[in-house]
Amino acid sequence: MSTRYESDSDTYSSSSQPMQAPRISRVERNAPSLYVKKRVDLATSALSEDRCLLEETASNIIVEHAYILPRETSRELLSKLEYSWGMKWRTLNVNSRYNILRLGVKFRRLFDDNKWLLLPSQKVVQQYYDSVNSGERICPDTPETDIPHEYTLVAHPDMIDVPILRRNMNIPGSPPPHHAYTILTYPYPELSSLKSHISPHYVICNAAQKLAAGDVALAYPRTARELAAIGSHSDLDELLRMVLFIYQDWKQPVPDPTSFFTEDEQDVVSDTSKHTGRYRVTKPAENEESRRDQGMELARPAVGKRIRTVQATTRLSRRALFQFNEISQVSAQREKKQKLGDIRHWAAEVATSAESAAGADSGEEDQMQVDGVGNFVARPRSPCSPFLVYGLSLVASQAAAHAGMNSLDVEPALGVECNNTIALIPVAVPPRTRSLSAASPPDAGKCGVADNELPDKAKKRIDAALDGLSQDRCLIEEMSPVGGTVEYSHAVAMRTHPDILDRLEFSWKLQHYTLNVDSRYNIFRLGLKFRALFNGNNFLLIPSPDVVDAYYNAIRSQGKNNPKLCRQAGPSMKEEAGIVHLYTLIAHPSMIDIPILRRNGPITASPPPSTAYTIMAYPYHELGLLKSHITPHYIIANAGEKVTNRQYPAAIIDYNETITHLIAQGAPQSLVGILEKIRFIYTIWTAAVSADERFLLSGEKDDGFSDTTEMTPRTRARSRLQITFQPTR
Repeated sequence: MSTRYESDSDTYSSSSQPMQAPRISRVERNAPSLYVKKRVDLATSALSEDRCLLEETASNIIVEHAYILPRETSRELLSKLEYSWGMKWRTLNVNSRYNILRLGVKFRRLFDDNKWLLLPSQKVVQQYYDSVNSGERICPDTPETDIPHEYTLVAHPDMIDVPILRRNMNIPGSPPPHHAYTILTYPYPELSSLKSHISPHYVICNAAQKLAAGDVALAYPRTARELAAIGSHSDLDELLRMVLFIYQDWKQPVPDPTSFFTEDEQDVVSDTSKHTGRYRVTKPAENEESRRDQGMELARPAVGKRIRTVQATTRLSRRALFQFNEISQVSAQREKKQKLGDIRHWAAEVATSAESAAGADSGEEDQMQVDGVGNFVARPRSPCSPFLVYGLSLVASQAAAHAGMNSLDVEPALGVECNNTIALIPVAVPPRTRSLSAASPPDAGKCGVADNELPDKAKKRIDAALDGLSQDRCLIEEMSPVGGTVEYSHAVAMRTHPDILDRLEFSWKLQHYTLNVDSRYNIFRLGLKFRALFNGNNFLLIPSPDVVDAYYNAIRSQGKNNPKLCRQAGPSMKEEAGIVHLYTLIAHPSMIDIPILRRNGPITASPPPSTAYTIMAYPYHELGLLKSHITPHYIIANAGEKVTNRQYPAAIIDYNETITHLIAQGAPQSLVGILEKIRFIYTIWTAAVSADERFLLSGEKDDGFSDTTEMTPRTRARSRLQITFQPTR
């Protein structure tokens, strides 16, 4: 079961076609382990520490670890590099600390997308070039020669509109003053002596791979000529040719693969440390010395018997190694298939026993009914796998134990479709409950699909709504989306719990399943850095005080007359859609050392001068009011979730500290208490809905205005299993 995007609306309709697996982001797929990160941080402790190599900014949220030689490099190429570098077979570790550096999220994306590269100094490149010409197998630097190297940044011409805001660490301050930063523009001649711990042989491989790409063959030489024209590094053009020549020689076929196999008794140190054995990716510290990549282990002597010695190693051909690899893969697949069969057999037994216990009065075959005592049952939104059936049974048993119930108190209340069978899984539901969900609101942000799974047609609708405003630029910085550095960001997160969405639908007077988190009025564009900060609860947006007061006063006034429906008071979404709204950025104090570099209007020169940008420091009073098409409903919901987060109860205190600083710099006094009002509104909106209030399922011909269009079907997002308890009708 999957869903299909409707081109005429911001919604999805059901489909019987199989759903594609969710895409794993490039950052998650290529992120090193925690153990590797610690080793990188240790190597950079005397240099950039935990800061970005280019910007010199430090933050665990906006600074990531980037690979020089890609982690997905083929085994064949790794073997060739091992031979060319004078290393033993399978000792080249791509997770080496000397192959990983720290970059800001924006410049890591540009680095991975071939928008800039690093070049070693002319002296280092010449040494590698001479060794290649002489036929010598050069040995890379070992950990004992751990010295910093100097590199030059060579940017792709596509970065002509991308400035670099670099901090001078010699100027203290928190927040740092404006003169502690320097705005660097293309071609960045100031970045000609970047000091880093990474080894030159990795950098040469990365640079050559980028230069060999057909679509950029002439791009980097153009930048080299521009740097030479302004008197910076006149030899870069020649260095680029030398780097390509070196890499092409390293890629030559290995003449004798067995000549650099590793013997256990002659273990060599790899490029990482003495703890790294014959592995191309690191293992946890406690397992590294215990595992063996090839060969045979010493047989343990039996008690009372003669010790028999077995040869420690044996040389195996590549063909034999591949055969062992295939055998292990087949064994793993066979074991997985056997487990899957056991679970399917178990699910069939559960379905059979549940159907016999439920009797023949279950109503329609594909529809679960509501019992007569106020207990609710759910209709499955999409078919599921036996793994989900198994997981639901565990959840049911844990819920029953948590509620202090025995098996007699548990009603067969949940219907799950599996292999054309309705399996009734016992779910702990207290007798005569009248709540749509659990008593305590669930945590948001833990259900649904990834935020980056936005269809192209939805993006086109968002871009149409942004026409005349920020268009394809970042709302905060006004920067262009070079190399995919500006992405779509949700106000109400894509992973918001279904129960929270149910309650927001009721509070916003929407029909059930008409709240679409992929609506154009819920999504705006942010740069990678500020998208990470926004999703990490490091800043929020708030509407103008008069808009918040309109919601706050309406709810309080209606609460005196009709406490049950006061949550539906306030402006409607139809009134807010299609107009420009003003928002204020409220930063968390954790952003005190993070500046904002904002572009001043349209670019009239290329490359733009440094005067085309403005540096803003915390609390960013110069930012003023931000214009956006997003409706206040979504912004209030986002801000309310952040200041009521149970995992961070002091959030509202910290954000109020920023408001105090803003008022001291000239912001209106009406900002005082606005977060408390937003928290009150959000608490009312997300309170549990009792059964006697109904859910606006009146069956009217006109569904009313949803957040997208009148044609919105009753679905909320892509192929998400929505198990929602419905009240008695």
